[in-house]
Amino acid sequence: MRYTLKEEGNLISYHEKHLTDFGLAEFAGKVDFLQGDISNLIAKFKNYDLVLVENAIEQTYDPIKFLKMIHKRMNKNSTLIIASTYNWKENIIESEKRVGGFRKDGESFTSLDGLTEILSKYFLLEGQQIDIPFIYRENARMFKHYFSQVMIWRKKS
Repeated sequence: MRYTLKEEGNLISYHEKHLTDFGLAEFAGKVDFLQGDISNLIAKFKNYDLVLVENAIEQTYDPIKFLKMIHKRMNKNSTLIIASTYNWKENIIESEKRVGGFRKDGESFTSLDGLTEILSKYFLLEGQQIDIPFIYRENARMFKHYFSQVMIWRKKS
């Protein structure tokens, strides 16, 4: 997998990692690293046993569209893992396309409420959601500390 890191200003550094770097070469045939627009997935992205959506629903222009269709791309008894900061960006997502973080019928409607409302039609929530800290690298000298709420959903048979 190739990627770049912002160093400062317009300067970037180039990097490459392989599963062998982590002692995981035996899984090379079972793992795909994909990058794309989760609100507009092309048809070839299907038949998954595991989908990991890490801090992406708050970065796409239509997270509800993605959440309502992802079950069609997954196999029976597959697993959907969602991690989100719920940092809904006004410059990316129109307010009516946000999963939660607003008032509905005069009551607080959280992002977890919205995820549950959408996903429970096709998935069962396994256990309790947990908050996991992570550090986001802005550039070589600037890092941000966040917490993502992580939940595991099992697709209904």
